[in-house]
Amino acid sequence: MDKIIKTLNFLLSILAVCLSVSVASNQCCINVSSTVLALVGVCATLIVGVSVIDTIALYSTLQKVEKKMTEQNKRLDELGKLDTEIRKMKKQTNILFHHTWGLALEKEQPYAAFAEYWKAFVRAAESDDIKRAKSCLSNAENVVKDITQRKLGRGQLDAPDYGQTPFIVPDEIKDTPVYVAFSDKVDALLTNIKQTM
Repeated sequence: MDKIIKTLNFLLSILAVCLSVSVASNQCCINVSSTVLALVGVCATLIVGVSVIDTIALYSTLQKVEKKMTEQNKRLDELGKLDTEIRKMKKQTNILFHHTWGLALEKEQPYAAFAEYWKAFVRAAESDDIKRAKSCLSNAENVVKDITQRKLGRGQLDAPDYGQTPFIVPDEIKDTPVYVAFSDKVDALLTNIKQTM
């Protein structure tokens, strides 16, 4: 497209020079003023042609830039979705890690197991994962029952390394749907674990 316009501009300039020379030759004498006017006409034609070409080239470049920006925005959206998925998977992994660690510690170190279940519950509440939160609370209740039975004489407990850790509800989860759904159960559970210490 640019080449066509440049060629057309060049041909129009040649035509303007030819017309100027033709007008000057019809007067039978070479007039300096008509030659200067012809050159001014050629220059004006060139300037207008160049500005038209620049405008069209700028428009074409803007279209290319706009297309690239649209592609980049699509890629950014995809990256944002991937980032969200990765963060979600990381939270799920963290929940599973603490839950599994609580299962491993449950028989030998029940206070440590309770602490791990509590961490898993907090992470589940942050992620709005009601299924995992329910499972963590259920396991934590079993640990509290086991601690209570052991304290009543069924067996000895190891020193509660995690027993000195204050189990409080973080402010970040107090407004989450998971915490709201289980708030009574959580409050009772925290009261019971504190009574065993």
